[in-house]
Amino acid sequence: MALAPFFDKTALSAATLLKGFNRQGFEEKLTSNKIAVIFASQSESSSEQLVAIELLVNLLARLYPKLSILSDGGGEVHDRMVALAKSINPDIEISATAEDAVFFIATVEMSITSSLSGEVPGVFVGASGWTASVGTGGPFSWGQSNNPLGAAAAACLAAANAFRYVFRDQLEDCALDDRVTLDLRDYSVGGVPANDANLGTIDLAGSILIGIGAVGNAVIWTLARMSSVGGALTVIDHEQIELSNLQRYVLTDMTSPGIAKVDLAESALAGRGIKVTKAQVKWSEFLNQGNWQLPRIAVAVDSIDERIKISGALAKEVLNSWTQADEVGVSRHRRYGEEACLACLYYPTGAVPNEDELIKSAVGLPNETMLIRDLLVTNKPVGRAFLERVSMALSIPLPELLAYENRALRQFYSEAVCGGMVLRLGAKSTADVEVPMAFQSALAGVFLAAELVMSAGNLRQEPILPVTRLRTCRPVPCSLVSPLAPVERCICRDDDFRSVYSAKYPSTQQ
Repeated sequence: MALAPFFDKTALSAATLLKGFNRQGFEEKLTSNKIAVIFASQSESSSEQLVAIELLVNLLARLYPKLSILSDGGGEVHDRMVALAKSINPDIEISATAEDAVFFIATVEMSITSSLSGEVPGVFVGASGWTASVGTGGPFSWGQSNNPLGAAAAACLAAANAFRYVFRDQLEDCALDDRVTLDLRDYSVGGVPANDANLGTIDLAGSILIGIGAVGNAVIWTLARMSSVGGALTVIDHEQIELSNLQRYVLTDMTSPGIAKVDLAESALAGRGIKVTKAQVKWSEFLNQGNWQLPRIAVAVDSIDERIKISGALAKEVLNSWTQADEVGVSRHRRYGEEACLACLYYPTGAVPNEDELIKSAVGLPNETMLIRDLLVTNKPVGRAFLERVSMALSIPLPELLAYENRALRQFYSEAVCGGMVLRLGAKSTADVEVPMAFQSALAGVFLAAELVMSAGNLRQEPILPVTRLRTCRPVPCSLVSPLAPVERCICRDDDFRSVYSAKYPSTQQ
């Protein structure tokens, strides 16, 4: 049994959320806490239940080095889940008993869960179409629809409950969810699942997904399990998979590093009825190709600056998803000029640090503004002298940093700082680096997939408030949606931008 090869990134992610984070203590807690996943061997007959089991194992294997994967009598689903976990972490310890498990997640009530009841805490999950159910106190029902969205969301919420329990002494307000039902059509909590769970034929109709990172991975993962969704989808991302990405990219396993992210998306959707157009370029380069007719874009990028640039391209409709510290969110932006645009969501209320300011703080060289700017602008290799200074400033050993001697500063920052290596080496950096947990990114992606399908199929009969927010390290609240007022100084209030938008989409109802 061993921690995953991408554990540096995992530790950095946990450091964002946990009070009094200590890497050694974090490792010890993970290695001493085993999670049990319990399901019936006939789960193959329930497509929604199978979706939840698969995503649940996918998420848990990226964090915990020990899992119990349990079903009554084993079976093909059990064997597939064991193989899935080992493809993510080849050294993971998988057991076929609940012995020593500290927490369970179950899709059904069985003799195993009955024996654990009262001794080991846990949650049950269920789903019916758009609706996800999770909580203590007994099993939920399962639908038989072709809609995996509720099941995928339920898996993410269950993984969040396990995290809250294991690290309860380092989190605030971290009680387990108590019989929560969440409807992804309007993000209402506590309702009764609707009978019309099946999805009719959905045509994505030229939709564009920008960013195939952790959130984008979950969007593609979910779309790949929708048999009735077709049409054309353009996927845009210029990067390749790195080992550290495996910490939360649900499409990846140990064979994925080095693969282009757009190729990963295309492979996941192969044979699914969706025509994928790959654009392995940056967003600005995609626009330079001359296509400014953008009927619907789904935004899953990391950078606020990039989101603001995307807003300026004046897409007819923008769907946006994000993770931030403990928060998962999705927003809807239509009726440009009347409703708040994407840029309004991120309009700064005060001074915000530039890229060079973030990096110089992260590498321990707060007074080297011109040096950092020069390295960013010229894209020159950082060099040994620079790495020696970082080693001294952060009080970490030089030899591991020397692997980056011939790489650009952004790559060094991305892989060594944001990838968690400098944290492992004992750096006391003041960098404000936020890396979400796998269940956070996956839930954000499920929300975005739901919005994409809802929009493409024109399925939302009544409009809802534009912003949905959920804090995954706390129980699901009664209300997830909130308003968003247009910012008077934003570009969407500018007459020229509004007239261009109207000219691009004359049929848009204002």
